[in-house]
Amino acid sequence: MIYIVTVLLIICVAAVIVLSVYLLRQKQALRKLSEQVTHTLESDDYESIGDLQKYTEGELAVLESQIGKLVILLREQAQGLAKDKVLLKNAIADMSHQLKTPMTSLHLIVSMLADQELSQEQRLDYVEHGTQLLNRIDWLVSVLLKLSRLDAGTIQFVQKRVDFRELRETVIRQIELPMELKNQELICDIQANSGFEGDFRWTAEAVLNILKNCVEHTPEGCRLYMTMTENTIYSEIVIEDEGPGIRAGEQRKIFERFYRGEHASEGNVGIGLALAADLIRHQNGTIKAENRREGGARFCIRFYRQIT
Repeated sequence: MIYIVTVLLIICVAAVIVLSVYLLRQKQALRKLSEQVTHTLESDDYESIGDLQKYTEGELAVLESQIGKLVILLREQAQGLAKDKVLLKNAIADMSHQLKTPMTSLHLIVSMLADQELSQEQRLDYVEHGTQLLNRIDWLVSVLLKLSRLDAGTIQFVQKRVDFRELRETVIRQIELPMELKNQELICDIQANSGFEGDFRWTAEAVLNILKNCVEHTPEGCRLYMTMTENTIYSEIVIEDEGPGIRAGEQRKIFERFYRGEHASEGNVGIGLALAADLIRHQNGTIKAENRREGGARFCIRFYRQIT
């Protein structure tokens, strides 16, 4: 009987020791985890949590797993915020740079208009020049706001059937005057009943910006071409011109914001094609720039069908 009691006592003591060791290890792990979480919150060091003892079961293992997920989320958010700060800084710098030139010219014009010795003809010339600068600033601010809305994800794209013939008519009405001034002709080849599922208004703006770029770089009396087709995989819009083409190495760069190619005009600020590319990509589309075999630039837009 005494033997049995002694064995039971030894077992109880051993159990208490094992339990104490187990609880002590958990307490140490929890303290270490708490210290690392505190360090992470105070220093933004999201790499510091990772060398804990790996538990495979129990409440501590669940807690460790949840904290690990939280650390990953915090790391991704921190990286995203850092990237957004860089983008915002660059965007503000670009806006300031692009607005500085016309604003400086406007200040100069206003000071000249105050000269009482100006003739009526000179005064009208300054007023006309100032109006052009104001229109340019208005357009620039409008495009920059659209790009900002795209970056912020606040633009809601409508998903409706966009008919290519209707799209062509809408775009032509807005581009026909500058084409007429340069005696240019737009030749269209549109597949019957072709189109895609997307946002009509934003797509028209993207296509219009590309056409404006082509008109700008195409000499007087030359032609532009636009082809619209649809197949079972994607809908395609191809826009071509008879200009000087795209210099080697610029095919990708021309879609970057504020990039001005070698043949860009003096008033070109390099955001029209960037806006067009962003509008297309937000609609499950792609855009590629290349040179035609016959000479000139070629822009290929594809809107891919959504797989359901």
